[in-house]
Amino acid sequence: MHPYEQSLLAMPSLTMLDGPIPEPKLSRAESALLIVDMQHYAADPQRGLGRRAQERGLGAEFSYYFTEVQRIVPTIATLMRSCRAAGLEVIHLISRGRTADGRDLSREYKKRRVLTTRDAPDGDVLPQVSPAGDEIVIPKAVAGGFTGTPLDATLRSMEVRNLIVAGVATNQCVESTVREASHLGYDVILVEDGCATYRPEWQRFSLESMADQFAVVRTAADVIKNIETSNPDYAR
Repeated sequence: MHPYEQSLLAMPSLTMLDGPIPEPKLSRAESALLIVDMQHYAADPQRGLGRRAQERGLGAEFSYYFTEVQRIVPTIATLMRSCRAAGLEVIHLISRGRTADGRDLSREYKKRRVLTTRDAPDGDVLPQVSPAGDEIVIPKAVAGGFTGTPLDATLRSMEVRNLIVAGVATNQCVESTVREASHLGYDVILVEDGCATYRPEWQRFSLESMADQFAVVRTAADVIKNIETSNPDYAR
């Protein structure tokens, strides 16, 4: 049993009442990897959010976050390779508007100056985890990946019902996407060592909250093992 599930069994929670959320089998016919906001704006210490922090003299305050982001990049890259090898869909969610001046970005993004307009380089995905071939890239203008996007229709067209989710920030865009996915009937596995946020206590609380109702929380190694056992013809 995962440590988060064990801790939830010891406190007032849905897990205490009914046990952990069942873990879905990640067969290629029904499963996809969803990567959230691994782009220069949110995941590059020299661009976007990181540049703004440095300009305001807050680089030290954001050092934990960007250290964690650097830690998860190779983990996500490894997970992407395993999914591609097994034939699972890899889908990239990015914060990006559809207009040059960003007028279509949500009030939520404008209030927080997430100004990744249509042509802004900060909206590009990090090269280490960039899309390959004809992998699907879906722009979003709010934190969650389903609101105002074709993500749900796209997944249903491909008959996907199981989602592996990784990216940033855990308690913001990742958690919003996971909660929406659960509301829409998807089974979700959240990769605990494939997501990051600004403070360790926020990471723990977000993962614990999602593990209690919205997602199975697993390590990337656990996810890869699930892929291997769910697809007997998979060769790494």
